[in-house]
Formats: sequence, structure tokens, C-alpha cells
Amino acid sequence: MAESRVLIGLAEVQDMHQRATGRRPSEMTLRSYNSRGKMPKSVTRGKWDRQEIIAWIREQRPRPTDDVVAQRQDAIRKAVASGSTYRVDVSVRTAKRRGLTWVQIAQALPVGPDQRVVSRQAVQERFGHLMAAAEDDSQAG
Repeated sequence: MAESRVLIGLAEVQDMHQRATGRRPSEMTLRSYNSRGKMPKSVTRGKWDRQEIIAWIREQRPRPTDDVVAQRQDAIRKAVASGSTYRVDVSVRTAKRRGLTWVQIAQALPVGPDQRVVSRQAVQERFGHLMAAAEDDSQAG
């Protein structure tokens, strides 16, 4: 006997997402995800298969809370102030593992001599190898 689908609406998708991740996506965000194929296709207009949504939410990488972002940015600033390249590398690697974006990491780094903010791209180019090395280490074990 085939399982019947349980269909849920947009508000229930938002509720489920909020319970799982701590963040409630806006209706506009979910509609955008749906139209761009970033979430399961709706079965009918505005209705999704509950099991597909549950699986999709489980795959979502949770974003760090504002407190975690602030703590990691502070750790990066302290590492920079220490002058230790090793401490900076460790702080950046930890921040990425905790879910910070390259932009959030760039915001924690000092302003350049010409008073320009460090760009996401510059930070990713400078520290991206740390994440590749970390992935290699985890796959080797």
C-alpha cells in the first residue's frame, strides 16, 4: 500500500524551519528558494510534501547565532593583535567550522593601510587553503 503524501503550506514550512534552525525564513525567501530550485518543488501551488521538507531542512547548514558570530570575530581580533599567524589561522578555521561566512570573518580583520575594508574575496584567497586542508584531514581519518 502506497504512503499518502501529507501536504503542508508555507506557514508550516516556516514553523518547521524555525524549530530546526532557530531562524524563521520569510515568505519571500521561501518563494525565492522554490522558484530557483533551492528547496523541494511544491506539489501544488503553495503546498509541499512534508517528508521532502523535513529532509531538506535536515540538509540545511544551520547559521550561527549572533553571539557565536561575535565570539568568533572577537577571537579573530585577539589573534590578529597577538601577532601570531598560527593563532590567526586557527581562529579563522574555527570560525568557518562554526558556520561564519567569509564576509563575517573579513569584518573581524583590521582595515588595510589605505583604510579599505578587507574584502570577502581577499579573505577567502588568504585562508581558503585552511578549509581545504581541514577537509583532507577529516577524509583521511
